[in-house]
Amino acid sequence: MSRTSYADYIRHWGELLVAVEANATELDHLEDQRTELEIHLDRLKEANTRQAALKARLQQATRDVEEHLDVGLLGRSAELRHDVVMFSSMYAWERSFA
Repeated sequence: MSRTSYADYIRHWGELLVAVEANATELDHLEDQRTELEIHLDRLKEANTRQAALKARLQQATRDVEEHLDVGLLGRSAELRHDVVMFSSMYAWERSFA
């Protein structure tokens, strides 16, 4: 079974609409179906555009997450861990004299 892409549907439906419009006099009985297909074609294009925009946002969010993880793992958490260990050691040392 072959897989049909959105682009294939858009192209095919556009060709159908052009053919029906080019022969409108002979195919006037198909006007309701042509109008409905045109509406669905427009909605498909809009949904496809929204989907592409969401994919782009998802990809950017993934890059942002990875960046924050990298900075946190490579820099800040190591610095904090070092400072906490140093503080704990100093605190324990100071308490040993109290």
